[in-house]
Amino acid sequence: GMAYFFVLRQQTSFDVRWCRGNIGDMIFQPWVEQMKARGVRFVTSTRATGFQTTDGPGEAITGVRCTSGGEEATLPADKVVFAVGAAALSGMVRSSPALARHPE
Repeated sequence: GMAYFFVLRQQTSFDVRWCRGNIGDMIFQPWVEQMKARGVRFVTSTRATGFQTTDGPGEAITGVRCTSGGEEATLPADKVVFAVGAAALSGMVRSSPALARHPE
């Protein structure tokens, strides 16, 4: 369909594997289950509004301030994955003094 027309047709060499079945069921759901089994906690319908960090050398994020359904909370965290697009990440960094002070 459209993928062939816009991507594959323009390539002289392209290695492709098509998923046989629903991508969510075949790839993402097993991945989510595997992460949950390892202790990863997914918090849906929640907006990150800021970050709690340690001070000094080796500064690290220790919590994520967020809102969900009008409620505010700080979720403790030992690791944070920013699974957002570049524009959203840029906005999070600009609005967070803890993140904005880092050049990277």
